[in-house]
Amino acid sequence: MLPTSLVIGMLMSKSGTGLLILLGVDTGVFTWVGIFLVVGLGHGLILMSLNFSGQAMADTQNMAYAAAMYVFTRMFGRCVEVAVGGTVFQNELKKQLDGLQLPTAVTKDAEKFVATLKALPKASKECQHNILAYA
Repeated sequence: MLPTSLVIGMLMSKSGTGLLILLGVDTGVFTWVGIFLVVGLGHGLILMSLNFSGQAMADTQNMAYAAAMYVFTRMFGRCVEVAVGGTVFQNELKKQLDGLQLPTAVTKDAEKFVATLKALPKASKECQHNILAYA
């Protein structure tokens, strides 16, 4: 039988991930904060449950190895996640900018372009198109 926190975490994580489809350019602050709270709490419950269950299955003398292995695989997964996530983000942003006939050079340093985007007048067509591409 699965631990209760793992089941609740899975339900919250799945429902929160499904709610991410509601995010858009005009999403209100309370909406996106609520969605990310559900997703974050769900992921947190899942991660902690997996850590405890991994240690519970290990013998007493191997408990430190179980904890270290959990931390190692989690950190290794983060390294892969950042690289893959950044690549997917850049490729998708380039495709969106290309579809809107905007310069795609910003995809090389998309975080830096946010400052430039904030300096543009909000009512300008270029600003609105770039925000749409980021969304």
